[in-house]
Amino acid sequence: MGINSDFGRSSFAAKGGSNVKYIGKVDDLESVPRSQTFLDDLPDLGSPKANWKQNSSVVRKAQR
Repeated sequence: MGINSDFGRSSFAAKGGSNVKYIGKVDDLESVPRSQTFLDDLPDLGSPKANWKQNSSVVRKAQR
């Protein structure tokens, strides 16, 4: 996982084979096609604790 300078300091690219998925702040991802983000995998669960747990799980899965 490395910093993608095209989208600022808070956006990262996770490579899985030939697919690249971007994670970061929603504002930083506006110019990225939604299919290349994890936004569809990360619905708001209503609390910061639940969201953090979900986010970390999705990132760990992508790294494998």
